[in-house]
Amino acid sequence: MAEIMQMTTEELLERYAAGERDFSGLELQGENDSEGLQLQGAHLPEINFSGSKLRCATLDDANLEGANLRGTELRYCDLNRANLKGADIREARAGESFFDDACLENADLQGSKLIDSSFERANLERANLTEADIDGCEFPRSNFTEAVFVRTVICRSGFNNACFQNARFEDCGAEENSADGADFRGANSAPIPDYYIQTIMPDGSVVTDDEIDW
Repeated sequence: MAEIMQMTTEELLERYAAGERDFSGLELQGENDSEGLQLQGAHLPEINFSGSKLRCATLDDANLEGANLRGTELRYCDLNRANLKGADIREARAGESFFDDACLENADLQGSKLIDSSFERANLERANLTEADIDGCEFPRSNFTEAVFVRTVICRSGFNNACFQNARFEDCGAEENSADGADFRGANSAPIPDYYIQTIMPDGSVVTDDEIDW
């Protein structure tokens, strides 16, 4: 069980500025129980929040490049435009959170659970989503170029106009998804949507109003 620690935003930033990086295994709260940490625009590369709970945290525009978020609970969090490039997000749990316009390039999301969250225009280029569980999320206009989906479970999610060029799919489970206008050119398959509407297939052909059973 995570140790509950109340910490002001100022305290965390001061400790980080003093060289501390390890904030793992904690249930981090703001100044009162109903408020998460307010870290919008914070510069926190390589911070370690592994195994911590960051409920209701505001991290819009934060720099979390190379951060350790393995097993972190990100529930009701705002990470719009956050820099998560190269972050370790394995086995993390993101629920009802916002990652719109966030950079997750080269992020490791193996075994993560992404539930009812928004990733509009997010950059997941070369992200590793092996064995991730994606349910009820929205990824319109997101970039999955060269991303890896191995044994990934994808349900009730939207990928309209997303880019999957040269992505790799192996043994994925998918149902009740949409990918209207998505681009799968160069990918080894296109298993995500139930129906294809103006979807660019791996061979470059455009499929409209076809249901394809993979």
